[in-house]
Amino acid sequence: MYGFEALTFNVHGGYLEAIVRGHRSGLLTAADYNNLCQCETLEDIKMHLSATEYGPYLQNEPSPLHTTTIVEKCTLKLVDEYKHMLCQATEPLSTFLEYITYGHMIDNVVLIVTGTLHERDVHELLEKCHPLGMFDSIATLAVAQNMRELYRLVLVDTPLAPYFSECITSEDLDDMNIEIMRNTLYKAYLEDFYRFCQKLGGATAEIMSDLLSFEADRRAVNISINSIGTELTRDDRRKLYSSFGLLYPYGHEELAVCEDIDQVRAVMEKYPPYQSIFAKMSYGESQMLDKAFYEEEVKRQCLAFEQQFHYGVFFAYMRLREQEIRNLMWISECSSFLVFFLSHDVARPSHEGGRTRLIPQISANDSEIIASGSRFCRKLKKNLNKAKEAYSSMAKVRKEWESQALLAIDKVASEILTGKKSSLAKQASILLMIAHDGFSASELCLHYLFASSNLDELTLSSSISKLDGSEMLSLIRYMGKWLRKYERFPQAGHCPTAASVLGLKACDWVPSLESIVKYLGLVLDEHFSSLVLYSEFHEELRSMEVVMKSLGLEARLCCSLANVIENLRTEVGQREGA
Repeated sequence: MYGFEALTFNVHGGYLEAIVRGHRSGLLTAADYNNLCQCETLEDIKMHLSATEYGPYLQNEPSPLHTTTIVEKCTLKLVDEYKHMLCQATEPLSTFLEYITYGHMIDNVVLIVTGTLHERDVHELLEKCHPLGMFDSIATLAVAQNMRELYRLVLVDTPLAPYFSECITSEDLDDMNIEIMRNTLYKAYLEDFYRFCQKLGGATAEIMSDLLSFEADRRAVNISINSIGTELTRDDRRKLYSSFGLLYPYGHEELAVCEDIDQVRAVMEKYPPYQSIFAKMSYGESQMLDKAFYEEEVKRQCLAFEQQFHYGVFFAYMRLREQEIRNLMWISECSSFLVFFLSHDVARPSHEGGRTRLIPQISANDSEIIASGSRFCRKLKKNLNKAKEAYSSMAKVRKEWESQALLAIDKVASEILTGKKSSLAKQASILLMIAHDGFSASELCLHYLFASSNLDELTLSSSISKLDGSEMLSLIRYMGKWLRKYERFPQAGHCPTAASVLGLKACDWVPSLESIVKYLGLVLDEHFSSLVLYSEFHEELRSMEVVMKSLGLEARLCCSLANVIENLRTEVGQREGA
């Protein structure tokens, strides 16, 4: 508490502070998230949300539901709450609330310009824009060819106009320039918002200084990591860092010269508030960094409600509600993917009679399961972790697969093989090509595990329960690669005789589509509740859903053709018997 603000704050801000604290009590609880993670369909999610503040916004939505519908309705609730507070606010709170929307305006500008650059429809792009970041002339952004035109024709009359002074150039807009523009605008926006909060003084200045400094430091880290290996120079990096925060200025100087993630980590570990964030990551790992930053941001925003008579609660509530909507989006995406996955038996015609079927489960007694599960778990973790001591053996494995793929190609080109052997060589060459290309050495080692006849669902289930988050992510990405390869090369199939007839032993160690689908379903089914909490799985699951739809259509077509062929054979047999 500072000065006499407690005596006068409630004159203009007391009502709205009470309103926003009431909204905060309506955020989803840990029990709500536990129940949502158990939902198997989007209808289940809707039913659970009907008992929350989102209920009125979803109650009239017809089935079937889509993830975008849930996100749109939840966002609409946030927008309604924001507009109500803005209408009731007086200066300087009204200006403070307007500052909160400027970040969404920047994101919308970048979305429209990037989409136009890639020839996307403007109306489609407008539907994806965040409603809090809309302004009157946003649709005309598509006409701009460079940043100078972007400012002169469109943004000069928007609140973002002052932030364009540092990024107005005559260079044509491309992906690199647009990303630089985004970070330059964010830098100017955060610095302006920071100065405004400092002028307000009191508890608002103290709390917002902490929240905005964390945001500035996070963006500095992300810029440093994302610019590694790009044409961005050290001076270019420094220009994108905000001129405040815990890392300013000495941390910025060190981040500007970092050349890999481990160097960034070494810099950040010098600052005690960020040591706990990087302690959750293994060396060389950056996939989980966003999640760790989100968790720290939520903690800081919750602490903002511990004090009274300040504007920081409005900023904290908006960010907490936006994070909640992101959580609901991830849970909904995973639920819709799981429903599709479990409702489609994706299979290819086997070599036994041309019928489509799934590989049956291998039976084993309990003692064999425990022993093989323990060995399998050790091998699985070893290949997912890419241990340094295993690099030499993994290099030998890569050379072996490469030699087998080249041998298959040589046999296809050989004039000695004819007829069935030539066809078998072509099929084997395609199979080995997709099994070798695009997989790392450690992933090639996983081929042996998932193609083994000794692996069953119980063994895999006991093994994956011992994997951590990064290992689980690597495993799902590995299986996702296989799905995309089988979808891209539908002619690839199992070659059981290639090893004995052509000497291509690697053909016996290529995981089949059936086994990949079965084991991926097992991973998602048993670890669904934990997977939905990781944002890193979101894009991977969405990309796999597209592939699964394609494979599902192919499977149904194959089933229909197999049934037609079987009926024709039966009819021909009956006529011959007659």
